[in-house]
This record gives sequence, structure tokens and C-alpha cells, in this order.
Amino acid sequence: MKNKLLYLSLMLILATAISCKEEAKEDITAKNKLESLAQKVLADSIARTFSLDTLTSYTWDKVYILTPYSQLDKAEDVAKADLSQLGKTGIESVDWKNVIAFISNGELVSYIDLPSHLNDFSYLSDSAMLQHYGKTEYKMFKKEGRAVVEKIKD
Repeated sequence: MKNKLLYLSLMLILATAISCKEEAKEDITAKNKLESLAQKVLADSIARTFSLDTLTSYTWDKVYILTPYSQLDKAEDVAKADLSQLGKTGIESVDWKNVIAFISNGELVSYIDLPSHLNDFSYLSDSAMLQHYGKTEYKMFKKEGRAVVEKIKD
């Protein structure tokens, strides 16, 4: 009887631990850094380069950039991670934002929900952009009144 009670207690603890998985939160600091960079580019029309690993203070090994109308199921297949939490951003049905998902060991650890009028990643050649930590450099420049982002180096 004691063994059954101990077993049930352990199962309850395990089930509680699994259900209490921490939800990824939006990285407001990184968002503010990107928005500030965009404001500078728009103000002085000088292109600037950046790398996403310089924007964050936590560990991640891959980043996935979702442009307007990106489908989360397809993004999950490429990223090999559960991105369903990003559904609350509305990325699948809006044309005015980009979402940057930071992934560590196959799990979404944080994301940035960006209005595309400030940081327009839609000029990237592929909306399913899976990049590895620190390997990709981007250039932000002014184009038609927007801060446009292009990949310059892998």
C-alpha cells in the first residue's frame, strides 16, 4: 500500500512539473534595441550592420525569423521546435509584423514581436529563416521610408 501511495505521489509530482513548463516571454530589451537601431537608420539614412546574438543576454542556439503570414506548422517543421505559443502574436494572419523566435535545445526560450514598419525582415529571401547563433550578420537600411533588413553574411 505504501509503495502504491509513493508511486502515485511521484506520478503527481512529475505531472505537475511537466504542466508547469515555463512559457517563453517576449524579449522587450532586444525589441527596444532593434527599434532604436531602426529609428537611427530612419533618422540619418545610414545603413548599419548587426547580429542577433548581440541583442540578447540569454543562451540560444538557433533563431527563426517569421515574416508576415508565416505558417507556424511549417515553421515548427523547419525549426524542430514547438512554436505554437507564437500564435498569440497573430503572425499567421497579419501583414504588419515580424516575429523573431529564439530557440535553445529545441525549445522556444524567447521571442520578439516587431511591427514591420520599423524592422522589415520581409525582404529576406526566405520567410523560413533558421539561423544559428552568432553566425549571421544583417544590414539595416532605409528603403521607401522603412527600415529594411537584409542578410549579408552567414
